[in-house]
Amino acid sequence: MTEIQVPNALALRLSDWHRSMRDPIYAVSSSGIANRPVPKGIFEAALLEIERNAVDERHKDYINELREIALDMKGVLGKTEDSELREAIVRGMARTLWALCWADEAERRFNDGEDDECSLSGCDIAHIAPETPESVRRACDDAITQFLETNEISLREFYDEYKDQGCYRTTPYTPYDFGHEVIMSFAGYGGDFSFREYKKPYLEVFYFHYVDKWISE
Repeated sequence: MTEIQVPNALALRLSDWHRSMRDPIYAVSSSGIANRPVPKGIFEAALLEIERNAVDERHKDYINELREIALDMKGVLGKTEDSELREAIVRGMARTLWALCWADEAERRFNDGEDDECSLSGCDIAHIAPETPESVRRACDDAITQFLETNEISLREFYDEYKDQGCYRTTPYTPYDFGHEVIMSFAGYGGDFSFREYKKPYLEVFYFHYVDKWISE
């Protein structure tokens, strides 16, 4: 039986979407949080449930989050279509950039005494940050376009060059996770790759560069 090791960050996001303990989403989420593998069939059933939720009118306010989760899960399965590669990478970039911006502003508010509930100690900021604004996704999409055009490389070539090179990875980067590494480098936060051989754009990690009001969670 083929088993899937569920990334912890993905498991945490899935934990918001199960309906009961019999739900395959619950099985995948709880297994990932416990660092246990899950049968591939159960993982695929959970992905199907997430995709159903993404087209359910009752969840229309969370379509972007559900789409991100579905793309991440497809990446874990190695089933990201070429047509979805850019979307997965850009969404991974945007989620990380937004989480960094939101967390930086939350900690500033906490330290300045503006909000005594904004301490993020011990939190997974990509999990708890509000939904990623469209302005952040546009900025990341523009940045990857600039990067590819400046360096005269295709996105597939760029991804294939690095997806197996993580320092502590035993499996290839999914496109969504690769997006995280890309934005960490573009924003000057480090990450597994520097991409020093390429000319890179710089993205500002400043909350009010992307939104004009504070969004609490």
